[in-house]
Amino acid sequence: MIRSEDLLSSHPQGDRAVKFLLGLKAYDRDGNALNWQGDVETSDIEPSQYDSIRKNGISAHIDIDLPTTGDVHLVTAVYDLKSGKAGSQEVSVRAISE
Repeated sequence: MIRSEDLLSSHPQGDRAVKFLLGLKAYDRDGNALNWQGDVETSDIEPSQYDSIRKNGISAHIDIDLPTTGDVHLVTAVYDLKSGKAGSQEVSVRAISE
């Protein structure tokens, strides 16, 4: 498990920085890859924001196109470029066309 404080590196002025790789991949019910997206997230964190990030985590946003029907399994992964720690989570969703 990656804790939000593990992602933060300190600067001499008291500021902190975060840099991690975020990925999202979609699979169909047979395990075939449907789509994926990935991005490197970076941000400078001011000392006043640190307690909130430790309590609530770091927010990140990533878009992915999915089929409009059928079962989809989403796998999200985070890789901390500083520590080498990684974590992932899988969520199953059912797409419904309009």
